[in-house]
Amino acid sequence: MKQLIPFIFLLIFLGYPKVSAQKVTYTYDNAGNRIKREIVLSPKGKPASQENTNEMQPISDMIADKNIRIHPNPTTGMLKVEITNYESGDLGNIYVYSINGHSIIHSKISSPLTDIDISSSPNGIYLLNIQLNGNSTTWRVIKQ
Repeated sequence: MKQLIPFIFLLIFLGYPKVSAQKVTYTYDNAGNRIKREIVLSPKGKPASQENTNEMQPISDMIADKNIRIHPNPTTGMLKVEITNYESGDLGNIYVYSINGHSIIHSKISSPLTDIDISSSPNGIYLLNIQLNGNSTTWRVIKQ
């Protein structure tokens, strides 16, 4: 009987399915309240820390009833800002700042899809501030 117990444990261990890695991200409003949780599952057998950044899903956030997605991040220069539920009466601006606080780009939001070109800026970390109907959100963008 004692010889059978290790054999049973071995069968259970080998037969246990591998669980794919996951990464959980949280989004907070300006008051510090958590307003969104996203779970990103990586492909089986590939830990979340080793994911190829080009294969990652777009980053998203909510402002009021508008879902904002930014991709690709990291970028080589062209960013796409998508706003779902965008209406022609919505008022918004997009600002890009260097990590030192210098203004790089200012653009008005006039459609659900806005392209931002930072290809002429040096590689590094930038802050992307989106203001829409009196609300704002700030994103960290990496240019490679």
